[in-house]
Amino acid sequence: MKRKLFKQILSERKANAWLVTELVIILVVTWFLVDLMCQIYVPMFEPKGFDTTNCYKLKIALSEGEVSDSAVSLTEQRRELLSRLRHYPGVEAVSVSLQSVEPYSTGMSSGTVVDVTTTDSVTYGFSDDMSLRIGYINPDFVRVFRVSGPRGESPESIARMLEGGTDRILMSSNFVEMIDSGLPVPDPYSLVGHRFMNYGTDYSLVGIINNVRRSDIEPGSRYAVLLLPFVESDNRAMLCFDNGTDVAIRVDPSADKDFMKRFRRDMGTHLSLSRIYVTDIIPFDDVAAATMADEFKTVRKMYLIVGFLLVNVFLGLLGTFWYRTRQRTSEIAVRMSFGASRASVFRRLTSEGVILLLIAAVVAAVIIGVMLNVEIRPQITYMSHIEVSWIIRNSVMTFLLLLLTVFLGIWFPARAAMRVNPATALHDE
Repeated sequence: MKRKLFKQILSERKANAWLVTELVIILVVTWFLVDLMCQIYVPMFEPKGFDTTNCYKLKIALSEGEVSDSAVSLTEQRRELLSRLRHYPGVEAVSVSLQSVEPYSTGMSSGTVVDVTTTDSVTYGFSDDMSLRIGYINPDFVRVFRVSGPRGESPESIARMLEGGTDRILMSSNFVEMIDSGLPVPDPYSLVGHRFMNYGTDYSLVGIINNVRRSDIEPGSRYAVLLLPFVESDNRAMLCFDNGTDVAIRVDPSADKDFMKRFRRDMGTHLSLSRIYVTDIIPFDDVAAATMADEFKTVRKMYLIVGFLLVNVFLGLLGTFWYRTRQRTSEIAVRMSFGASRASVFRRLTSEGVILLLIAAVVAAVIIGVMLNVEIRPQITYMSHIEVSWIIRNSVMTFLLLLLTVFLGIWFPARAAMRVNPATALHDE
């Protein structure tokens, strides 16, 4: 049967050549459409690197105050407010961070750092596909947002790494990919204990954390994170408290039910000092929804556009095989008149379609490989870097989708043709 099938395909090579050409074009177009869908869809299921459950963002404001109020007294009020927040019933931890490293922050502070431990100073910062986010945090930042380590380090153990020193820093595990000069480092843990210089200040790397994403859409491979110490006992650090500082709290789950109502009631009294006070409390679910609203609108539009194109491609391919099979009604009738079963006829038609699809897939794979090699690839997200596993996954998905389309394009008209009396089909022919 296989030999006869190949002979038939060769004997109809002119018609099959046009069909294979159409399949090649459809495979290439579909591959890139699937790639666009995956660029949007896959990063949404990557680990975020943080947990905002039972977390709230606080808005802090300053009053004008008296001219006689000194910076020292204001600094003490800042510390007093943080102390009251930590002792407020139901609050587990209070995070203070600077330079938009808090989850769902719209801003970002980037830069470079130099590993001064090595003989040849190695610079980490910008690469072709990534950027380095640099921010200041207190140890409670790790506790509030449940930041953990690649080797199972708990938020509590990582927070303790930061405590007891003013020069201790953390970095995400993909930090080693940010190298600007020198030799790449295969294991980020090999950098623990190294000294890093940032704007003239020397720090010691004490721990590695999981990759931390900025949002629910951007992939974690887009940014590496370097977290510097925000020391509340340092008056210079506290002077920056109101200049772009983010304050967040984590609430015990057992106290979270009526927490916002109770907290808002006490904001004007227990949590209000003469110069500094809390103006609002916002659940991080609301923060995420507000921050991601525009991005999700864009994503929905892209889903509609790509989905519309995919439907049109599939309908076109379905119609091609449908028409091709309907034109072979007399052939099906002849085969059945000579004793061929419906199952054998259907297997033959399907096998022919699969063989043509496989031939087209080989040609399409070469074309796609050339296009990727010369960097002709539509991008709608920050996933500029593409791995072999990503290419294989997209290729398998594309082939299976078209295989299903070919199967449906053959099955429906073949089923109808098999119901026709062979004599009637041959008479009509």
